[in-house]
Amino acid sequence: MAIDVLPWLLKGKEREEYDLLNDVDNIDMFSIREVFYVICCLLGIIGTRVAFNSMITPWAGKQARARNISQREMNKVLEEIWVLIGNTVTLSLAVYVMLYENNGCWFGNTAPCLVGWPNHSVNPAVLLYYTIEFAWYIHLLLKKPLGYGEPDGKDMKMHHVASLLLLFLSKAFNLTRGGIVVLTLFSISNPALHAAKICNQMAPAVRVPMFIVFSALFMVTRVIMVPFIILHMSIFESVKLIPYAVKDFMVPFIAFNVLLVLLYVMQIQWMWAIIKVLKKSAIEGASAAAELSTKLDPSKRFASTNEEKKRE
Repeated sequence: MAIDVLPWLLKGKEREEYDLLNDVDNIDMFSIREVFYVICCLLGIIGTRVAFNSMITPWAGKQARARNISQREMNKVLEEIWVLIGNTVTLSLAVYVMLYENNGCWFGNTAPCLVGWPNHSVNPAVLLYYTIEFAWYIHLLLKKPLGYGEPDGKDMKMHHVASLLLLFLSKAFNLTRGGIVVLTLFSISNPALHAAKICNQMAPAVRVPMFIVFSALFMVTRVIMVPFIILHMSIFESVKLIPYAVKDFMVPFIAFNVLLVLLYVMQIQWMWAIIKVLKKSAIEGASAAAELSTKLDPSKRFASTNEEKKRE
């Protein structure tokens, strides 16, 4: 049993490019088996998180007392450590899949992402990556109701939902090749961000160098590379390589590209905030920069507790 989107999407479209659709493997959006795999992976991640909390909480308590850090601040550090581990694992898998299992579609050549659409087979490595990513983002949304992690702020919840939507739509419309490229590019700077947040509390001596590393990765991957890779692929290469699809689905084509441009504008805004932090660090020192960084943090990772709101 499966939910098939492409046959419905292409119904009534008389083009030879669509004729082979029924002969391509694994193009259904989700089979019951795939949903079962996501649920199993989700339970595994949650179980691992609970075990992680159990093992590291005693160490965290000692560190909080030794460093004179509040328990809430230490809980934030634990959250960053967990997310750093998860992001490093998913990024490593994404890079491997993009380089070796994505039919030649990667940063240096995005044409294979589009050529021959919609007749793209999805190999098991891609399905594994999508399964893990689906489970990872769902587990982040379940932290508060299940009580195994710090609750995220509204911006981060929106980010998780947007990531799930990207995974969902790219799988539904058999655009996983391009989806792999987009997800990989936007994930590269994430581990450095969480490492910088950990250093801000646990290793002040290296917090500025770590933040500079994050800033450089963010600048290169999300500001410089996005127009030349993601936007070029979605706006220009699609018109050149699959003009029939652009013609048949003009409204979705425009909508997707408007969303991508807006996403890029958001990266520019975040980069400007990062530059402010770096400037503050150069002029007033690391402590002042850390305070500004907290105020400008675009992720607003942690939701405020009622007690903190009262103190405010």
